[in-house]
Amino acid sequence: MEFHSDRQLLNEVMNHSNFVRHPNEWWYFSYGDQLWAWISHEKLAIYGGII
Repeated sequence: MEFHSDRQLLNEVMNHSNFVRHPNEWWYFSYGDQLWAWISHEKLAIYGGII
């Protein structure tokens, strides 16, 4: 039960900070990359890979 509440707190804090959680991983969060743009329904990522 404690683990669940810790995970829930992490999710709430990260979401409040505009991070998004990977759909298949409870510990993996993104901000500004392509995954973030896709989940957030943004047209473009803030940053991407180096060309």
